[in-house]
Amino acid sequence: MMVGGPEHTSNALTPQLARFRDRNGAWLFADGMVGYGYLGPGGFYHRANGSQYLAVYADSADHQQALAKYVPRRVQLPVGKTDLLDLDTEIINIGSVQPRNRFRPVQPGLDISSRTGRTGTFGLLVRRVGEPSTDFYILSCNHVLVEYNQFRQGAPILQPGYSSGGQDPTDVIGELSHYVPLTFGDRIYLNTVDAALARVTVPADVVAEILHLGPPGKIARSMSARMPIKFSGATSGVSHGAIHDPSARLRVKYERDPGSTSYVGFQDVVLASPCSKGGDSGACVLADNGDVLGLVMAGSDRATLFCKMGNICESLGVEIVSVLT
Repeated sequence: MMVGGPEHTSNALTPQLARFRDRNGAWLFADGMVGYGYLGPGGFYHRANGSQYLAVYADSADHQQALAKYVPRRVQLPVGKTDLLDLDTEIINIGSVQPRNRFRPVQPGLDISSRTGRTGTFGLLVRRVGEPSTDFYILSCNHVLVEYNQFRQGAPILQPGYSSGGQDPTDVIGELSHYVPLTFGDRIYLNTVDAALARVTVPADVVAEILHLGPPGKIARSMSARMPIKFSGATSGVSHGAIHDPSARLRVKYERDPGSTSYVGFQDVVLASPCSKGGDSGACVLADNGDVLGLVMAGSDRATLFCKMGNICESLGVEIVSVLT
Protein backbone atom coordinates (compact mmCIF):
# COMPACT_ATOMS: atom_id res chain seq x y z
CA MET A 1 0.00 0.00 0.00
CA MET A 2 1.42 3.37 -0.96
CA VAL A 3 0.22 6.79 0.15
CA GLY A 4 1.26 10.09 -1.35
CA GLY A 5 0.60 13.75 -0.76
CA PRO A 6 2.38 16.68 0.79
CA GLU A 7 0.23 17.01 3.90
CA HIS A 8 -0.22 13.39 4.96
CA THR A 9 2.58 10.87 5.48
CA SER A 10 2.06 7.12 5.27
CA ASN A 11 2.45 6.86 9.04
CA ALA A 12 -0.17 9.52 9.64
CA LEU A 13 -2.63 7.84 7.28
CA THR A 14 -2.17 4.27 8.50
CA PRO A 15 -5.23 4.26 10.82
CA GLN A 16 -7.30 6.04 8.20
CA LEU A 17 -6.32 3.58 5.48
CA ALA A 18 -7.22 0.74 7.81
CA ARG A 19 -10.67 2.29 8.22
CA PHE A 20 -10.88 2.71 4.46
CA ARG A 21 -9.98 -0.95 3.93
CA ASP A 22 -12.62 -2.08 6.42
CA ARG A 23 -15.28 -0.02 4.66
CA ASN A 24 -14.39 -1.18 1.15
CA GLY A 25 -13.28 -4.78 1.60
CA ALA A 26 -15.90 -6.06 -0.84
CA TRP A 27 -13.97 -4.75 -3.83
CA LEU A 28 -10.46 -4.21 -2.43
CA PHE A 29 -9.81 -7.96 -2.61
CA ALA A 30 -11.29 -8.64 -6.05
CA ASP A 31 -9.44 -10.99 -8.43
CA GLY A 32 -6.81 -9.22 -10.48
CA MET A 33 -6.48 -6.25 -8.15
CA VAL A 34 -2.91 -5.99 -6.87
CA GLY A 35 -2.98 -2.74 -4.90
CA TYR A 36 -4.22 0.79 -4.52
CA GLY A 37 -2.88 4.21 -3.58
CA TYR A 38 -3.87 7.79 -2.96
CA LEU A 39 -2.33 9.88 -5.71
CA GLY A 40 -2.21 13.38 -4.33
CA PRO A 41 -0.32 16.28 -5.89
CA GLY A 42 2.97 15.11 -7.34
CA GLY A 43 1.92 11.48 -7.76
CA PHE A 44 3.51 9.43 -10.57
CA TYR A 45 0.17 9.14 -12.35
CA HIS A 46 -1.57 12.49 -12.40
CA ARG A 47 -4.26 14.18 -14.38
CA ALA A 48 -3.68 17.25 -16.48
CA ASN A 49 -5.90 19.33 -14.21
CA GLY A 50 -3.91 18.26 -11.13
CA SER A 51 -6.89 16.65 -9.43
CA GLN A 52 -6.36 14.04 -6.74
CA TYR A 53 -7.78 10.53 -6.98
CA LEU A 54 -7.52 6.99 -5.69
CA ALA A 55 -5.65 4.65 -8.03
CA VAL A 56 -6.64 0.98 -8.16
CA TYR A 57 -3.93 -1.24 -9.68
CA ALA A 58 -4.76 -4.23 -11.90
CA ASP A 59 -2.34 -6.91 -13.16
CA SER A 60 -3.72 -7.21 -16.71
CA ALA A 61 -5.92 -5.46 -19.24
CA ASP A 62 -8.63 -8.11 -18.78
CA HIS A 63 -8.68 -7.61 -15.02
CA GLN A 64 -8.67 -3.85 -15.51
CA GLN A 65 -11.87 -4.19 -17.51
CA ALA A 66 -13.43 -6.68 -15.07
CA LEU A 67 -12.66 -4.51 -12.03
CA ALA A 68 -14.74 -1.70 -13.51
CA LYS A 69 -17.82 -3.70 -12.45
CA TYR A 70 -16.79 -3.70 -8.78
CA VAL A 71 -14.78 -0.56 -8.08
CA PRO A 72 -16.99 2.44 -7.25
CA ARG A 73 -16.41 5.53 -9.33
CA ARG A 74 -16.14 7.69 -6.23
CA VAL A 75 -14.99 6.89 -2.68
CA GLN A 76 -14.45 8.67 0.61
CA LEU A 77 -10.96 8.48 2.10
CA PRO A 78 -10.64 9.18 5.86
CA VAL A 79 -7.96 11.86 6.41
CA GLY A 80 -8.50 12.66 10.06
CA LYS A 81 -10.46 11.49 13.02
CA THR A 82 -13.72 12.57 11.40
CA ASP A 83 -12.83 14.22 8.05
CA LEU A 84 -13.52 12.47 4.75
CA LEU A 85 -11.90 13.28 1.40
CA ASP A 86 -14.09 12.66 -1.66
CA LEU A 87 -12.03 11.08 -4.44
CA ASP A 88 -12.66 9.75 -7.90
CA THR A 89 -11.16 6.32 -8.64
CA GLU A 90 -9.14 5.21 -11.62
CA ILE A 91 -8.19 1.64 -12.50
CA ILE A 92 -4.64 1.39 -13.86
CA ASN A 93 -3.08 -1.71 -15.47
CA ILE A 94 0.51 -2.09 -14.21
CA GLY A 95 0.99 -5.67 -15.44
CA SER A 96 2.08 -8.70 -13.47
CA VAL A 97 4.75 -7.32 -11.14
CA GLN A 98 7.54 -9.82 -10.42
CA PRO A 99 11.13 -9.72 -9.21
CA ARG A 100 13.20 -8.50 -12.16
CA ASN A 101 15.71 -11.35 -12.17
CA ARG A 102 13.09 -13.41 -14.05
CA PHE A 103 12.69 -12.23 -17.63
CA ARG A 104 10.34 -13.34 -20.38
CA PRO A 105 11.23 -13.28 -23.15
CA VAL A 106 14.75 -14.43 -22.30
CA GLN A 107 17.67 -13.03 -24.26
CA PRO A 108 21.43 -13.50 -24.50
CA GLY A 109 23.21 -11.73 -21.67
CA LEU A 110 20.82 -12.95 -18.94
CA ASP A 111 21.65 -15.45 -16.20
CA ILE A 112 20.92 -19.16 -16.69
CA SER A 113 21.95 -22.41 -15.04
CA SER A 114 21.27 -26.10 -14.78
CA ARG A 115 18.71 -27.27 -12.24
CA THR A 116 21.16 -27.16 -9.32
CA GLY A 117 24.24 -25.51 -10.81
CA ARG A 118 26.03 -22.22 -10.58
CA THR A 119 24.77 -19.30 -12.58
CA GLY A 120 26.29 -18.53 -15.98
CA THR A 121 25.24 -16.47 -18.99
CA PHE A 122 23.00 -17.15 -21.98
CA GLY A 123 25.49 -16.54 -24.80
CA LEU A 124 23.63 -16.73 -28.10
CA LEU A 125 20.51 -18.09 -29.72
CA VAL A 126 21.48 -20.61 -32.43
CA ARG A 127 20.08 -23.22 -34.81
CA ARG A 128 21.58 -26.59 -35.63
CA VAL A 129 22.43 -26.94 -39.31
CA GLY A 130 20.02 -29.28 -41.10
CA GLU A 131 17.28 -29.08 -38.46
CA PRO A 132 13.92 -27.26 -38.85
CA SER A 133 14.27 -23.47 -38.79
CA THR A 134 11.75 -23.32 -35.93
CA ASP A 135 14.04 -25.25 -33.57
CA PHE A 136 16.15 -22.90 -31.46
CA TYR A 137 18.96 -23.56 -29.00
CA ILE A 138 20.57 -21.64 -26.15
CA LEU A 139 24.36 -21.62 -26.44
CA SER A 140 26.48 -21.37 -23.30
CA CYS A 141 29.38 -23.22 -21.67
CA ASN A 142 29.61 -26.91 -20.84
CA HIS A 143 30.46 -26.09 -17.24
CA VAL A 144 27.33 -23.88 -16.99
CA LEU A 145 24.75 -26.17 -18.61
CA VAL A 146 26.29 -29.62 -18.12
CA GLU A 147 28.32 -29.14 -14.91
CA TYR A 148 31.53 -30.64 -16.39
CA ASN A 149 29.97 -33.50 -18.44
CA GLN A 150 27.69 -34.58 -15.56
CA PHE A 151 24.14 -34.07 -16.83
CA ARG A 152 22.28 -36.07 -19.45
CA GLN A 153 20.25 -35.01 -22.43
CA GLY A 154 16.91 -33.53 -21.35
CA ALA A 155 18.15 -31.97 -18.09
CA PRO A 156 16.26 -28.72 -17.39
CA ILE A 157 17.85 -25.29 -17.88
CA LEU A 158 16.57 -22.39 -15.76
CA GLN A 159 16.22 -18.62 -16.04
CA PRO A 160 16.81 -17.11 -13.55
CA GLY A 161 19.64 -19.41 -12.57
CA TYR A 162 19.39 -21.71 -9.58
CA SER A 163 21.53 -19.51 -7.34
CA SER A 164 19.28 -16.55 -8.20
CA GLY A 165 16.15 -18.39 -7.11
CA GLY A 166 15.24 -20.24 -10.32
CA GLN A 167 13.23 -23.42 -9.80
CA ASP A 168 12.17 -26.47 -11.77
CA PRO A 169 9.60 -26.50 -13.37
CA THR A 170 8.49 -22.87 -12.88
CA ASP A 171 11.53 -21.25 -14.49
CA VAL A 172 12.53 -23.87 -17.09
CA ILE A 173 13.32 -22.31 -20.47
CA GLY A 174 15.04 -25.24 -22.18
CA GLU A 175 16.48 -28.73 -21.89
CA LEU A 176 20.05 -29.90 -22.37
CA SER A 177 20.51 -31.32 -25.86
CA HIS A 178 24.14 -31.34 -27.10
CA TYR A 179 27.56 -30.54 -25.69
CA VAL A 180 31.25 -30.94 -26.40
CA PRO A 181 32.72 -33.18 -23.65
CA LEU A 182 35.59 -31.69 -21.67
CA THR A 183 38.71 -33.87 -21.60
CA PHE A 184 40.46 -33.57 -18.22
CA GLY A 185 44.20 -33.97 -17.77
CA ASP A 186 47.08 -32.10 -16.15
CA ARG A 187 49.48 -32.13 -19.12
CA ILE A 188 47.26 -32.34 -22.21
CA TYR A 189 45.72 -29.63 -24.39
CA LEU A 190 43.06 -31.53 -26.32
CA ASN A 191 40.10 -29.14 -25.92
CA THR A 192 39.24 -26.18 -28.11
CA VAL A 193 35.83 -25.17 -26.68
CA ASP A 194 33.80 -25.16 -23.49
CA ALA A 195 30.33 -25.19 -25.03
CA ALA A 196 26.87 -26.74 -24.79
CA LEU A 197 23.34 -26.35 -26.15
CA ALA A 198 19.89 -26.37 -24.58
CA ARG A 199 16.87 -26.78 -26.82
CA VAL A 200 14.40 -23.93 -26.24
CA THR A 201 11.15 -25.28 -24.81
CA VAL A 202 8.87 -22.44 -25.97
CA PRO A 203 10.27 -20.40 -28.90
CA ALA A 204 8.10 -17.42 -27.97
CA ASP A 205 10.02 -17.18 -24.67
CA VAL A 206 13.32 -16.16 -26.31
CA VAL A 207 14.72 -13.37 -28.47
CA ALA A 208 18.00 -13.27 -30.36
CA GLU A 209 19.23 -9.76 -29.57
CA ILE A 210 21.96 -9.58 -26.93
CA LEU A 211 20.98 -7.59 -23.84
CA HIS A 212 22.25 -3.97 -24.17
CA LEU A 213 24.27 -4.83 -27.32
CA GLY A 214 21.65 -5.70 -29.94
CA PRO A 215 21.73 -8.34 -32.69
CA PRO A 216 24.96 -10.33 -33.07
CA GLY A 217 26.84 -9.98 -36.34
CA LYS A 218 28.65 -12.55 -38.44
CA ILE A 219 31.40 -14.81 -37.12
CA ALA A 220 34.81 -13.15 -37.04
CA ARG A 221 37.43 -15.52 -38.42
CA SER A 222 40.52 -13.46 -37.58
CA MET A 223 41.65 -11.80 -34.36
CA SER A 224 44.75 -9.89 -33.34
CA ALA A 225 46.48 -8.65 -30.21
CA ARG A 226 45.10 -5.37 -28.79
CA MET A 227 41.81 -5.87 -30.64
CA PRO A 228 38.95 -4.34 -28.56
CA ILE A 229 36.22 -6.70 -27.30
CA LYS A 230 32.92 -6.36 -25.46
CA PHE A 231 30.26 -8.64 -24.00
CA SER A 232 27.09 -8.59 -21.91
CA GLY A 233 27.46 -10.89 -18.89
CA ALA A 234 25.01 -11.91 -16.18
CA THR A 235 27.30 -10.46 -13.49
CA SER A 236 29.28 -7.69 -15.18
CA GLY A 237 26.61 -6.33 -17.51
CA VAL A 238 28.29 -4.71 -20.51
CA SER A 239 32.05 -5.08 -20.17
CA HIS A 240 34.94 -4.00 -22.40
CA GLY A 241 38.47 -5.32 -22.81
CA ALA A 242 41.16 -6.15 -25.34
CA ILE A 243 42.78 -9.30 -26.72
CA HIS A 244 46.26 -10.18 -25.45
CA ASP A 245 46.89 -13.53 -27.17
CA PRO A 246 44.60 -14.61 -30.05
CA SER A 247 45.70 -18.28 -30.05
CA ALA A 248 46.74 -19.47 -26.61
CA ARG A 249 47.37 -22.90 -25.11
CA LEU A 250 46.26 -22.84 -21.51
CA ARG A 251 45.28 -25.11 -18.64
CA VAL A 252 42.10 -24.05 -16.82
CA LYS A 253 41.44 -25.14 -13.24
CA TYR A 254 37.80 -26.24 -12.91
CA GLU A 255 36.10 -27.05 -9.62
CA ARG A 256 34.24 -30.24 -10.55
CA ASP A 257 33.11 -30.96 -6.98
CA PRO A 258 33.16 -28.82 -3.83
CA GLY A 259 36.75 -28.70 -2.66
CA SER A 260 38.05 -30.69 -5.62
CA THR A 261 39.70 -29.18 -8.70
CA SER A 262 40.93 -30.62 -11.98
CA TYR A 263 42.70 -29.17 -15.00
CA VAL A 264 41.36 -28.96 -18.54
CA GLY A 265 43.90 -28.08 -21.22
CA PHE A 266 42.80 -25.90 -24.14
CA GLN A 267 44.40 -24.98 -27.43
CA ASP A 268 43.49 -22.19 -29.87
CA VAL A 269 41.64 -20.13 -27.26
CA VAL A 270 41.85 -16.36 -26.72
CA LEU A 271 43.45 -14.64 -23.74
CA ALA A 272 42.14 -11.14 -23.06
CA SER A 273 42.38 -8.43 -20.42
CA PRO A 274 40.65 -8.94 -17.02
CA CYS A 275 37.11 -7.86 -17.89
CA SER A 276 34.94 -10.76 -16.64
CA LYS A 277 33.58 -11.94 -13.29
CA GLY A 278 32.09 -15.14 -11.91
CA GLY A 279 28.72 -15.73 -13.59
CA ASP A 280 29.83 -14.24 -16.93
CA SER A 281 30.80 -17.67 -18.32
CA GLY A 282 28.91 -18.27 -21.54
CA ALA A 283 28.64 -14.59 -22.49
CA CYS A 284 29.09 -13.87 -26.19
CA VAL A 285 32.23 -11.88 -26.94
CA LEU A 286 31.89 -9.33 -29.75
CA ALA A 287 34.23 -7.13 -31.74
CA ASP A 288 33.54 -3.39 -31.84
CA ASN A 289 31.55 -3.82 -35.07
CA GLY A 290 29.32 -6.52 -33.54
CA ASP A 291 31.01 -9.52 -35.18
CA VAL A 292 30.98 -12.59 -32.95
CA LEU A 293 34.33 -13.71 -31.54
CA GLY A 294 33.45 -16.42 -29.02
CA LEU A 295 32.19 -17.29 -25.52
CA VAL A 296 33.65 -16.25 -22.17
CA MET A 297 34.76 -19.45 -20.40
CA ALA A 298 37.06 -18.48 -17.51
CA GLY A 299 38.94 -15.63 -15.92
CA SER A 300 41.02 -14.26 -13.07
CA ASP A 301 41.87 -10.87 -11.67
CA ARG A 302 44.54 -10.62 -14.38
CA ALA A 303 42.94 -12.18 -17.49
CA THR A 304 39.78 -13.34 -19.26
CA LEU A 305 39.70 -16.47 -21.43
CA PHE A 306 37.25 -17.18 -24.24
CA CYS A 307 36.86 -19.90 -26.85
CA LYS A 308 36.39 -19.08 -30.54
CA MET A 309 32.97 -19.06 -32.17
CA GLY A 310 34.30 -20.68 -35.33
CA ASN A 311 35.45 -23.69 -33.31
CA ILE A 312 32.13 -23.81 -31.44
CA CYS A 313 30.06 -23.79 -34.64
CA GLU A 314 32.21 -26.54 -36.13
CA SER A 315 32.06 -28.69 -32.98
CA LEU A 316 28.30 -28.38 -32.38
CA GLY A 317 27.08 -27.89 -35.95
CA VAL A 318 25.30 -24.60 -35.25
CA GLU A 319 24.69 -21.25 -36.90
CA ILE A 320 23.94 -17.93 -35.21
CA VAL A 321 20.40 -16.55 -35.09
CA SER A 322 20.61 -12.76 -35.28
CA VAL A 323 16.94 -11.78 -35.42
CA LEU A 324 13.78 -13.83 -34.97
CA THR A 325 11.24 -13.37 -37.77
